[in-house]
Parts: sequence; C-alpha cells; structure tokens
Amino acid sequence: MGQCAQLNRGTLLVNGTLNGCSTTTVAGVRGTIYTLEVTEEGQTIVQVFEGEVVVEPQTEAIDVLEEEETQSQERGFPERDSRGTSEPKQLGLKQAEPSPDPNSDPSQVPNQGATPDSANPSEATTETVDFKPDSAVIVAEGQQITVDAEQEEAVITALTPEDFVELLEGPLISGFAAELPGISDLRGAFERLFPDIPVPSSLLPVSVPVPIPSLRLPF
Repeated sequence: MGQCAQLNRGTLLVNGTLNGCSTTTVAGVRGTIYTLEVTEEGQTIVQVFEGEVVVEPQTEAIDVLEEEETQSQERGFPERDSRGTSEPKQLGLKQAEPSPDPNSDPSQVPNQGATPDSANPSEATTETVDFKPDSAVIVAEGQQITVDAEQEEAVITALTPEDFVELLEGPLISGFAAELPGISDLRGAFERLFPDIPVPSSLLPVSVPVPIPSLRLPF
C-alpha cells in the first residue's frame, strides 16, 4: 500500500489519494472522499462518500506519514491527484440482486445480503464478508465497512442521506466560511446515490455576495 496516515483513535477525513491505516486495517484509495474511524472498542470503520476504497488487513510494516492521536481530526479537503493503487486480491460487496420469488426453492437462491426497498432508499443493504490476512475488500461509493479484526470479518452496509448530513454538519467540515474543494464531488455523489431526494442545503454552492459600488452625484 505504501505510505499512509496512521490513526489510533478518532476520525480522519481524506479527499484524494492518501491511504489511511489503523493498527488492524489499511485503506488504499484511488482518488476519493472517505472517512476512517477507530472506535473505543478498536473497530475500524471506513465510510466512502465518493469514489472507491480497497480495504485490507494490516499485515506488514508501512511507512507512516503522520499519527493521529485520541480524538484528533483532519479538517478540509486537500487537492487530489491521479495516482492509483494496485488491484485488490478479492472483491467485497456485490450489487444487490432483485428479491427472489418467495415461491421458489430457497436452497437455489444465493446469499446476496438484504435488498433495500426501492420505496425506502435509506434502508441499508448489509453483507458480512471474511477479513482474513490474505483478503481485500472493495468498498464502493455510498458504502461503509466495519472491520472486526479479532473475528476476521467485516460488515458492509449502505450509507444513508443522513450519513452525508452528519459529515457535512460535523466538526470535520462545518465552520468554514467558503466552500471547500471537494464539496462539488460530494454533491455529485449524493445526486447519484439518492436521485429522488433533495440535495441538503449544506451541499449547495456557496454564493459570494458581490459588492455594488455606490454612485456619487457630481454635486
């Protein structure tokens, strides 16, 4: 994976190609917007808001760029570049298949995880995958992975519109007067994932007022 930003606990927000890692997990990116969180219980959570992330177990020494201590937070969006990462060894969550016919033989239906109700876009698709030392999981745009390294498994779920709002209104982004680089990418991802839901106001372009010069009469 190369260099990465080491996170021991707290939350890291990344836009671009900076890999993130915890003591158990490495997130390799391909130019994306994602968050990396290490909980008090030691679980690693990666939320991919735009782009794609390859998540692998931490099995070898890596070149650490920086160490994030307790409750540290990386704010803002650095510029992204075009560098990529190597192909993963194993794919993770598949796209949800249509719900099978209830009258069909259940023994012939593959386990694809729960399928969200089209009338309820916030209902998450969930799938549990192996997270062994030789595995790699692709986490796509609009997905979250929760890694339990001790159990050698990970749970992939779909992000909801509320996840986007929590990111935008949380301490990683809120408080900036001007629109941050990367907000337009978040806006595009939201529109692709939730085409029938209005874009949150915090994702709308920031209008900068233009000063109007005052007119002086010649008397």
